[in-house]
Amino acid sequence: MKRTRRTNAIPTHACRDPVPLPRDFYLRNTLTVARSLLGCLLVRDLPDGTRLCARIVETEAYIGPEDRAAHSCGGRPTERTRVMWAAGGHLYVYRIYGVFSCLNVVSHTEGNPEAVLIRAAEPLQGLERMRDHRSFRRGRGGLRVPIVRHHPLADAALCRGPGCLCDALAVDEAFNGHDLCRNPPESAAGHFVIAAGPPPADADILAVPRVNVAYAGAAAAYPWRFLVRGNPCVSSHYPPRKEKTP
Repeated sequence: MKRTRRTNAIPTHACRDPVPLPRDFYLRNTLTVARSLLGCLLVRDLPDGTRLCARIVETEAYIGPEDRAAHSCGGRPTERTRVMWAAGGHLYVYRIYGVFSCLNVVSHTEGNPEAVLIRAAEPLQGLERMRDHRSFRRGRGGLRVPIVRHHPLADAALCRGPGCLCDALAVDEAFNGHDLCRNPPESAAGHFVIAAGPPPADADILAVPRVNVAYAGAAAAYPWRFLVRGNPCVSSHYPPRKEKTP
């Protein structure tokens, strides 16, 4: 009989009655926040009442202004990065390549421009709606372009990678500056919270170098990417898979 890896069970009420994380959770050291977000729940309510829920399995910490990989490197806020200087618990959402959105959570205290990128999550509720969202990509000018696939997108791939995660959960730059700790946690873009969830065991958490930051010099090797060992929803495997030899 094939053995499957045991994972922490998600309480049945976790997605139904999410308890938003308090402000104090985000006001801590950013590395602590990045690690502690593993196992927490992303809960997104769409305008038609559909609830999407996914469990965080991969994060990356960005600690500016000394961190050359952080958008706050250098210590000067721009129109795009200004929210990073806010108190922890705000969302920093930006677009890359003009196509993909990236979801970040501001951490530490006001005036310390640090944040945690949510790289991947394990989908728990609303998977068919996530799959529908992933059947389109955003083209230049915001146009929705259908994606032709020969096979249905696997559940584990729905929120694998920061751009895919935002597409699946319908999160874009309209959520930039959203206060996760405001009561009620609403914004013009809709309802979105990060809620408490069962954390992975310490032995199942890996701390490894961040992804796609080779430009950052020595900072590229900092082990500030945290992931749940063996989870199929992690965006890229570590250690990297070796190429096959002839």
